Amino acid sequence: VEGDLEILSGTFYTQNNDVSLRGDYYCSPSAMLVMANARFVIEGQKPQYIRTGGGDAAHEFHDLAVLGAGTEAIFQNHSLRVDNNLTIGPDARLTFKVPNGTFRTGIDGVLNEGRIDIQAETAPIDVVFYAGSNVTNRGVMHIIDISWLDYIDVGSSSPGTQWHLIDETSAVGEPYFFHAKVSDSDASNGNTVYSPSGYSWDAGNNDNWVFSYRYMFDLNGLEGHPVNLTIYRYGSMVTQTDNSTLAGWADENTWATLQDEYVVTTNEERYYTEATTSWYMDENVSATVTYYHQWRPSITLNRTDSGHTVTAYYTSTGATSSQGGVYGTWSRWVDNGSALSFSRDATGTPARHTGEDFTVPPWDPLTSALVRTVEYDVQYTPELRNGSMDPSSGNTTTVFNFTVEYWDANDDAPVYVYVNIDGVNHSMSKVDPGDTDYTDGCEYYYETHLSGGDHDYYFICNDSYETNSTSVETTGTIVPEFGVLPAVMLVGGMAVAVVWRRRRRA
Repeated sequence: VEGDLEILSGTFYTQNNDVSLRGDYYCSPSAMLVMANARFVIEGQKPQYIRTGGGDAAHEFHDLAVLGAGTEAIFQNHSLRVDNNLTIGPDARLTFKVPNGTFRTGIDGVLNEGRIDIQAETAPIDVVFYAGSNVTNRGVMHIIDISWLDYIDVGSSSPGTQWHLIDETSAVGEPYFFHAKVSDSDASNGNTVYSPSGYSWDAGNNDNWVFSYRYMFDLNGLEGHPVNLTIYRYGSMVTQTDNSTLAGWADENTWATLQDEYVVTTNEERYYTEATTSWYMDENVSATVTYYHQWRPSITLNRTDSGHTVTAYYTSTGATSSQGGVYGTWSRWVDNGSALSFSRDATGTPARHTGEDFTVPPWDPLTSALVRTVEYDVQYTPELRNGSMDPSSGNTTTVFNFTVEYWDANDDAPVYVYVNIDGVNHSMSKVDPGDTDYTDGCEYYYETHLSGGDHDYYFICNDSYETNSTSVETTGTIVPEFGVLPAVMLVGGMAVAVVWRRRRRA
């Protein structure tokens, strides 16, 4: 056919005879082209169009050859199927440019010495190439505007098969081929071919192929602050930045490395994780990485030294930690809103301790100073002063008030203040419940009745570090309710004590 070939209706049928076309080819929806054991050859020196409006049967070929310098066969409508060989001659070109459809070649494969362009338009396409058992692809295949939604299958069943591929897609970050089946295949001229692992089949020694792996990382706790992911894609190192989700493809047998720290204020505030942040890409990877908002306080511990150390208690990356043997200064990363404290006692002799306490969580550096001093003082023994009983004597109906002053130079609150009467401790109460300054004395009291006779008493206290007590005192004789009044009389020249009773008036 020297001019155009248009099949408007009916069936164009040939068996064992090649059809050579120098013009355009068109097959209407109501017509059919049937090629049986024959080749369909497009040959010329100008672009030619394969336009079909029918189903697969309207554009299904046993063989399809595009030959002749400057010849370009443009397939621009629906699907194309070549059951055996697709041949693109030197300096010829086949363009597959459709809004949707399928392009398939048979198991005998492609002989490409020219150029093949695969270009998707508005909808996904499905393209399958088989190189065959003994075919070398010496031409170039250009992949244009292909995304991961397009199914590109490159197959090879023979050693030494070569694919020369150039990616011209605008979908940066996606593999060239969504699906590849290769065996002992070389992507010629050192050009690297990329295809996602998990969707591809890799067998034999495949040179210049990279089967990429999919990764997806969910990032928690960053509160809008971004971190970087470094990967290798298409042989080059690239960086992605996000604060919630990072996803994409990475070259096989490379490393994907996630930034473990985002610094907000130098050496004071950061977001940090101790989770896994580096993955070897020999499989698809999915992980959740949690970051912690942290602050770094600077605490000065006054009057501590190598012989008087303390222990710091803090929370870092969600775990409770401690550090012993601390003195002088302390600075660590602490989770925002967690507890931070220091042991109140220091080691060594004489004992030292602090009355400061900021252990109640949450410790919040936004409201608590990042720079702070904790005073560790020499441990002083608490004192009890001015202990007394009022009144000093009485009978069994008298209310006796025992009072004493508690003094502590370290301003430590007492664990207890007792009055011990005849070997029994009795808890005393503050005279002024609002008095919390123990450096200038805090008065305690205890009220009770006493039985008749003499009683021993003393005061005792403890500040959680040391115990102290007063000396023992003895009360005056406590008499019963009816008073005993002694008198002395002379009886027969001898002094005799006479006791009589009188009833106390109501």
